[in-house]
Amino acid sequence: MSNFKRIIQQSWPAMAYTVAILAVALALVCVGLSEESDAAGGKIPNTDITWETKGDTLTITGPAGGQAIPDYDSSDRPWSMDGIKKVVIGNGITRIGRSTFENCSDVTQITLGKDLGEIGQSAFRLTGIEDLNIPDSVTTLEDQAFSGCHSLKTAHLGNSVQSIGFFVFMGCINMESVNIPASVTTIDDDAFSNCLHLQRVDWYASFTVSHADHIFTYDTTKPDGFDMYCGPGSVMTDGVLTGARLKTIVFEGNSIRSNAFSMNTCITLDRMVFGNNLESVAGDAFDFYTFYDLKGNKMDPTLENLKGHSFVNKGWHDMYMEDNGDDILVDDPESPKTPAIALTVVVAVIAFCIIAASARKR
Repeated sequence: MSNFKRIIQQSWPAMAYTVAILAVALALVCVGLSEESDAAGGKIPNTDITWETKGDTLTITGPAGGQAIPDYDSSDRPWSMDGIKKVVIGNGITRIGRSTFENCSDVTQITLGKDLGEIGQSAFRLTGIEDLNIPDSVTTLEDQAFSGCHSLKTAHLGNSVQSIGFFVFMGCINMESVNIPASVTTIDDDAFSNCLHLQRVDWYASFTVSHADHIFTYDTTKPDGFDMYCGPGSVMTDGVLTGARLKTIVFEGNSIRSNAFSMNTCITLDRMVFGNNLESVAGDAFDFYTFYDLKGNKMDPTLENLKGHSFVNKGWHDMYMEDNGDDILVDDPESPKTPAIALTVVVAVIAFCIIAASARKR
């Protein structure tokens, strides 16, 4: 028995080492089997489109000639969305069908391929995506394509987007910024309604006839508005800003058309800035606004009067030119004595200092 114990004692280190190696090897095998069990794939029926899930990623790829992903309901997708957080739309996919990923709230990241041209109705509605980058190949965003994506923070639209449908980004309550490229020719009603935390819109569109009565419909419970930059070449036309909760707008675009600022436009507007690139302003563009020059006198909102100046809102659509450093903008146009009062105060302070200095010498 003593010999047996001695053998065990002498062999124990080697046995322990061997067991450890076997345990590690077994663990690696289990991980590999687990990954293989998580991997799945196949072909979408009646197409040459293939799909593959691996870990938390779903990849869909089309043939060289390009094909469209069919319209789906959540119940008839050929793949399972369980555990899927990333979706990669590879090359060869020309369209993402209706409701393809609707209600997939676990999806936080999507990558869109270079052949994609259309994103179908409700394709990504109620998903958990956080950032959106639409490639330059995409021309159409159909109705509700991204509506209700509460985690979406930024949306960058490619330079080929032409049509933005009804309610495309409606209810993206945490979206902070979006750009509207020059290629856009149509935006339908409520495309950006109730984007409660929207902070900035970069507008480059130049269509002259709006198909919508309200695009950036506001929520009256939200205290702050968003800023809009209208870039070179852009046009601001009737209907775009109706009901918008706009805070500041900067015009570096070409023109401001009829009724661009109606009675119900931008009731929260604080400031307008008109750049030197502005080329035309319609006579009735600001029918419900009153503009004042630096001296508090009413002025017509013509191109010559607006260009190169900024204005602040000091009442219900009462826009006052801001001080450019050469003149004093009075706070109240009905009180022209304000500058004299300020001068009197300065003189009084200087006189007090002189008297105090004289008294100190004595």
